[in-house]
Amino acid sequence: MSNYEAYIPVDQVQLDALKDYIRNELHVRRFKENEEIASNINWRPTLQIKYNRYTTIAYEINEKVFPPILAVNRTEIVNSHQPICVYSVCPELEYSKHQPEFRRLKDQGFGLLTIDDDGRVDLRAKGIPLAQFISKAKFAELIQGLKGGVKQRIQSAFDAYNHDPINGLEEITKIVEGLAFNVSVKIVSNGYMDQPNARITLANLLAEISNVCTSRGSPLGAQKAAVAGFQSYVQEFRNTAHHEPKSAREANRMLAHCQDGFTEGIRKIYTFVESFKSCGIQVRL
Repeated sequence: MSNYEAYIPVDQVQLDALKDYIRNELHVRRFKENEEIASNINWRPTLQIKYNRYTTIAYEINEKVFPPILAVNRTEIVNSHQPICVYSVCPELEYSKHQPEFRRLKDQGFGLLTIDDDGRVDLRAKGIPLAQFISKAKFAELIQGLKGGVKQRIQSAFDAYNHDPINGLEEITKIVEGLAFNVSVKIVSNGYMDQPNARITLANLLAEISNVCTSRGSPLGAQKAAVAGFQSYVQEFRNTAHHEPKSAREANRMLAHCQDGFTEGIRKIYTFVESFKSCGIQVRL
């Protein structure tokens, strides 16, 4: 039996409560009930809405905190590369009784709403587009070895990413920019480079640092690879982070870019910090 045929009518009181919540909290008044999200996703959620022009938010009302149908269709949603957030919607009592299921749901990028006996809806976990989801375990692995202000800023960027992947990527590019300018100050103070113009662009600043690293006899020769890594990163991802999408197709492309940009940015930051630390230059934010 297909997922379409497995549709079970939901409690009308819960459905009405969910609609009221969406109207009041998200200011959306148009809904689709029990309709497919996309032709390549074999699932019809209880309710779906179009949010902020590009993102689809799908809601599955069920008695369970983590309905099996969400786990079954997760791979198809991820592989669609479309900005689709998915929420489980369950009775509050079930949420209270099944915390391990809640953690498993949240750890896979799903959101959760609960509805109490009076019809009050509470947000228990915020969902992000599943195709852009980065697990906490993966993030912990990425930041291993980073310390101090850099680590704290990246943690804040991860929090932003989990609310809006494009904003999270923007925060990572700001960290890259801050580190580049911090290094330039140290290089200037060491007499390796002249003071750059106050209005210099990030790309041009990195080019000047690169020139220092590649000059004959430079004490920063070993750092040229880390600087080149920042240069390629800025060229590939900075525009994605700092431009609003103009169409649904462009939004899909940008969101598809976000996960790679966020994770690759952390790797580049780690390499940059460690490389300059090896020559006695402490990079800080």
